[in-house]
Amino acid sequence: MASLWALGVTAGAPVSGLRGPRVRASIRGRSPAEELAPLVAIFRRRLLAGALPASLVALGANFGGLTSFVLGFLPETARRLRLDVLYPVQGFTRCFDPERGFEFIFPEDWVGDQTLLSRAVGIGESQRPLDPPPLGGGKPSSRSSRRLEPTVAFGPPGSTKELNVSVIVSPVPRDFSIEAFGSPKEVGESVLKKIADSRRGSEVRASLLDAALRRDPSMNMNYYKLEFAVEGRSFHRHNVAVCAAHGGKLFTLNAQAPEASWPALLLSISCTFVEVGAAKDRPPAVFVFGDSHVDSGNNNYLLTSLSKANHPPNGIDFAASGGMPTGRFTNGRTMADTIGEELGQQNFAPPFLDPYTTGAAILNGVNYASGAGGILNKSGALYVSRLGMDLQIDYFNTTRKQLDEFLGQFEAKELVKNAIFSITIGANDFLNNYLTFISDLETPNTYINRLMVALKGQLTRLYYLDARKVVMGSIVPIGCIPYQTSLAPVDETGCAELPNQLAMQYNGELKKLLTELNQQLPGANFLYANLYDIFMEIIKNHQSYGFETATDACCGNGGVHGGIIVCGPASSLCQDRSKYVYWDPYHPTEAANLIVAKKLVHGDERYISPINVQQLNI
Repeated sequence: MASLWALGVTAGAPVSGLRGPRVRASIRGRSPAEELAPLVAIFRRRLLAGALPASLVALGANFGGLTSFVLGFLPETARRLRLDVLYPVQGFTRCFDPERGFEFIFPEDWVGDQTLLSRAVGIGESQRPLDPPPLGGGKPSSRSSRRLEPTVAFGPPGSTKELNVSVIVSPVPRDFSIEAFGSPKEVGESVLKKIADSRRGSEVRASLLDAALRRDPSMNMNYYKLEFAVEGRSFHRHNVAVCAAHGGKLFTLNAQAPEASWPALLLSISCTFVEVGAAKDRPPAVFVFGDSHVDSGNNNYLLTSLSKANHPPNGIDFAASGGMPTGRFTNGRTMADTIGEELGQQNFAPPFLDPYTTGAAILNGVNYASGAGGILNKSGALYVSRLGMDLQIDYFNTTRKQLDEFLGQFEAKELVKNAIFSITIGANDFLNNYLTFISDLETPNTYINRLMVALKGQLTRLYYLDARKVVMGSIVPIGCIPYQTSLAPVDETGCAELPNQLAMQYNGELKKLLTELNQQLPGANFLYANLYDIFMEIIKNHQSYGFETATDACCGNGGVHGGIIVCGPASSLCQDRSKYVYWDPYHPTEAANLIVAKKLVHGDERYISPINVQQLNI
């Protein structure tokens, strides 16, 4: 019986049988013994036949919690072998139903709906009887088989049915598509209408919070996610329903909780999806390091930073924010954002310093990049607060520990090893260090050698934190940015000569370093992303890429190219951002970022070597 209670699944209706402290009682409040009394005669008849197997199972029973305690030391192995079906592992038990085609994990102290269990036993008894048929030749009633109800449901003991997770599995044609119901919003509005119709005369309000279509590439299928709130005089409930059709079955997962308990339930659901959904074909997590080229908003949380993009018109074309500034130093998406999209990510890696970047939010990756950040801690000091590369790796180490706690060490290690690490850093070590008055007055060779020593230590540290797939960007042609061309003499290329010479020298040493690390560190894949040549190709051939100018800043003021005063609310703004290579005095537009990112993901060895990002992800 213990193993039978451990088997179950999720669905979409309220859970009955959750009254009384830690007792699996039905809604009528009867004890388990009373509830199952009608089944006693059936079970007694089979007692002898099952005695021997039962005694063998008893030898492996979770006596005094000892088995769960031992398995807690090997949680990844236990979950991989599905031992958590029988014994809780790190606080969770698995519901596994291979016949119906689903599985998930749920908190170990939650109990199954006993009414559903009893009914399931009765249905199974009628379909596969071990007893003689009735003398009258009667047939078992099929009434229960026509009832649309959860296949399984779980909730905490003693609850009032407001907190539960359940699953309904219904037969549909094998070629049935979830889109046949209509759009996600139409389905969501239909659900709300049914709620309203069922509560006529009562003061109940239902509101649709989210309705979206999602795609699971590992299963090659679409599913709907509906999130809504239901509020009455005495309750305020939060619901999420997920619907998918596959293999002739319609699966509906529903989770509901009082609004105050929703965050805790959401964390449990996230764990469930991680366990079930860690398929090889799912998009990899993307961890982003670097400077303002890829900062997604970390500097917003640095009170004393002078390098911020949390004001308009930054983000004016960023669809995810509705055109509002997010802290990205561009009009839309960064290179790192687009790389994530090209790999199949549906959400951008959130900034580490955002207080909501925790729990399930870190599973698709995290962004640690910071405007004015550099390889050396001193770089960018003119902007006061910023995150240098050393501190960014410190923060990744924090994330690494959170992943261990959230997933278990084995699953976390696999996630990180399969993740893409995108690093775009080094420009500030020249623009905001070596080429300024804070420089230590070293020769270029000495300074670049110091950068390589520091960078080697940083990349090696990431390796020992399980990073294996690292895309390391070269320095862009910093002599071509509007800031430089507005202040310094330019050569025949239209760019300032010295900054570009320093960038090329650094890039040559960087490529050697990455080759060395690939040879020294087993299993390491350090890719050299040739940002310098990509941008130079775009600048020289900007018209063929659809740009009208590769020298002027779209948002900025001062100098020949609008490159002296940074982009802000009072800045001059171009009409068509897609026609400009540069957004502001320092950073590319979204249009340029898209071209660069796609060359890194799909391009040949001219742009990225020894392989591209898509090949790295195989």
